[in-house]
Amino acid sequence: MHKDQRHTRLYLRWTKVERAQHWVLASSFIILVLSGFALKYPGSWWSWPFVYANKTVDLRGILHRL
Repeated sequence: MHKDQRHTRLYLRWTKVERAQHWVLASSFIILVLSGFALKYPGSWWSWPFVYANKTVDLRGILHRL
């Protein structure tokens, strides 16, 4: 091991706030995609949670707009 390798500096890529913003952005994108496809293709096998909840409230539209 070289002398320079023992004293390498580590840099923080993102702050805690930036990491939280990234998770919120990623989560909201996934919810937008799932709810949008559930609106477009309500007969697909993976959209059953949205269609099942639709009996009481239009969950697909609310989640997609939210």
